[in-house]
Amino acid sequence: MNLVPIPDKLDRDSDVEQLFLARRRSPETARAYECVLRRFHDWFPGAWNEVTLLVLEKYQRHLAQSAKHETVKQRMAVIKSFLTFASSVQYLPFNVGAAIVPLDDLDEPPQWDPMDVSDMLARIPDKHWEKRLAVRMLYEAGCRIGELLAVQFSDLTPALAGMNQAWLRLRKCKGRKKRTVCVDEEWLAIFDSLAAMGFEKPFRFTQDWYRKLLRQYCGTHPHNFRHQHAYDATDADVPDRVLQRQMGHEDIRVTRRYQHMRPKYSSGAYLQLPPVSSVVDMKRVISEKE
Repeated sequence: MNLVPIPDKLDRDSDVEQLFLARRRSPETARAYECVLRRFHDWFPGAWNEVTLLVLEKYQRHLAQSAKHETVKQRMAVIKSFLTFASSVQYLPFNVGAAIVPLDDLDEPPQWDPMDVSDMLARIPDKHWEKRLAVRMLYEAGCRIGELLAVQFSDLTPALAGMNQAWLRLRKCKGRKKRTVCVDEEWLAIFDSLAAMGFEKPFRFTQDWYRKLLRQYCGTHPHNFRHQHAYDATDADVPDRVLQRQMGHEDIRVTRRYQHMRPKYSSGAYLQLPPVSSVVDMKRVISEKE
């Protein structure tokens, strides 16, 4: 967070909002937060000191009618963050946002509809082989589309001998951070081939191009492969901390949002219990009833 000085007196909502946005870590984050606040004002034209808990609950329900579950949570988190800031600088008498309860604490969170990545790769025509590579890397690395498109040939290096893996350095991560993830060593040969073909970088098209073709052939969004990575990694019993590092989350709680609950999941399946048939001999019970 940027430590922008706080004036002795704040008179207008717009002044507080600008000060709040100026304290974000990056211009990209500030623009995203500004968009969330603007959408709230479009729905609620009143001043911030007129916002009540009932208003926030109604707005949260309003968002849930058209936006995805995670989008609702993200937008409400921005609004709560602003209200916390406004009360901390004594512009608002109290923080009304502190009492809002997330929808996932009120309702059953949506289930993740798992994707068959192999089937989706097969749907992509041969002429779009570059898109196939992008989908495979999005899924394997669990990265964001923006991180993928920033990858350069020099970002992929061999891992330790015998690991059968390579290190992929992701540069354009959230908060202007960087991280390194493991991918299959076969990518080394693929990157060499692309460089020999004269490509300036491995994934050379725009986000819009990838999004359009993914909608056309797979009916999904690039970010969903990141969700599917976490889903399948959880099924494979990958430790939370390993998944957290791969996904690039500072807070383990963010990683766990990607570990969507499945209807098949039950804590009882993890208990060490004798077979049900050994507890009760149903054949004997039936014969005795007869």
